[in-house]
Amino acid sequence: LVRERGARVSRGGMSEAVANWVAAVQHDRGTRAKAALAFAAGLAGFVLFCVEASRSTASGRQAHFARAWDSREEHAFHNDFVMPAVTFCPTSPTAEPQGFFCLWKPKGDTGQHLDTEREFVDVTSADGTRKTYNCVTVNRELALVSDNSTNTIHCHTGLTTLDDGYALMVSTWYPAASGGNWVFDFLRQPAPFQLGWVGVNQWTWQDISMKVDLFHYDGHDHWLPMPHAQFSKPLHTADRHTPADYPPGAKVFTFSISPYPGMYVEWQQTTLYSRNQMFGVVGGLVFLITWVYALSVAGLFALTGWGSEGEENRSILAPDSEDRSKYSTPPPYTDPGPSADDPGPQPPPSSGGYGSL
Repeated sequence: LVRERGARVSRGGMSEAVANWVAAVQHDRGTRAKAALAFAAGLAGFVLFCVEASRSTASGRQAHFARAWDSREEHAFHNDFVMPAVTFCPTSPTAEPQGFFCLWKPKGDTGQHLDTEREFVDVTSADGTRKTYNCVTVNRELALVSDNSTNTIHCHTGLTTLDDGYALMVSTWYPAASGGNWVFDFLRQPAPFQLGWVGVNQWTWQDISMKVDLFHYDGHDHWLPMPHAQFSKPLHTADRHTPADYPPGAKVFTFSISPYPGMYVEWQQTTLYSRNQMFGVVGGLVFLITWVYALSVAGLFALTGWGSEGEENRSILAPDSEDRSKYSTPPPYTDPGPSADDPGPQPPPSSGGYGSL
C-alpha cells in the first residue's frame, strides 16, 4: 500500500512538472526560446549521429589497405623466392614451337638445363575470340627457388615456320598441385585472357621481372606475383631470317624471367572509420553543440532581458507570480481521516435480544 501510494504521488508530481513546463512554453517567451534552442540542438545532434553512423557503416563494407614494411620479412623473401611456372606460346596460327631451350641461371652460374613439356592452352583475346595455342611449359613443379634478385629462367625458341608479324606470348603461374596455394586463384593456371600475357617480338631479347604484392586480410596472406616487361633489345642482325630462308627451329624469340628487384609491396588491412572513432566524433560534436546551446541561451537572454527581474513577461511559474494558480495542476486528493468535529461513520446500534426484556 505504501509503495502504491508513493508511486501515485511520484506520478502526480511528474505530471504536475510536465504540465507546468507545457504551460510555461505556451505563455512565457523565455521558456519558448529555450525550448526552441534545445529542440534545434537535439535535432542537430541526431542528424550528426545518423550521418556519422552511415559513414562508419559504409567504411566497414569495403576493405581498405595501408602500406606496411617489415625488413626481416623482406630479407626472407629476397632469399627464398619461389620461381613461377612459365608457359610460352607462338601467336602464329600455323607455326609451332621448335628448337626451344631453357636454363636456370643463378648468379655467377653458367646455368642448368630445365625440362620442358608441351601442352595446348585456350586463351581469349581482347576482342573475345577464343583460340587454342600450341605451348611449352617449364618449372611446372615449382622446384626453382631464387636466393638472389638476379637469378633468371632463360629461354629461347624457334618455330616450325616463320610468319612475319607474329609474336611470342609468355605467362607466369603457380600450379595448385605443386603447392601454389599461397597466390590468388586466377594465378594457378596460365592466364585465360591474352591481356595477362607478356609479348615478345621476333628477333628480340625481352627481360621480364616479377612484381609482387602481399595483401594481409581476413587473417590470411594473399600473394600477387605478376610479370612485367622490362628492358628489351634486338638480336644480332646475323641471326635474323626471312620467311623464305628461315631454317626450322632457328632462334626467333629470347626472354628471361627474374625476381628483380627482390622486394614486395606489403598491404595491411585497416579500418578507415571504425565505430569507436564514430562515437568519439559524435561525442565531441555533442559537447560542442551543448556549449553552443548554453551560450545561445545566455546571449539571447542578455540581449532581450527575458527572465530578468522586473520584467512583466518573466516566468509566470515563479513563486511570486499571481497567475501561477491558473496553470498549476491542483495537488492530488488525500483522505484526512476522522476528527473530533467529524467522528466519521458510526456502527449501527445493536438490536436488543430476549435478554433486554
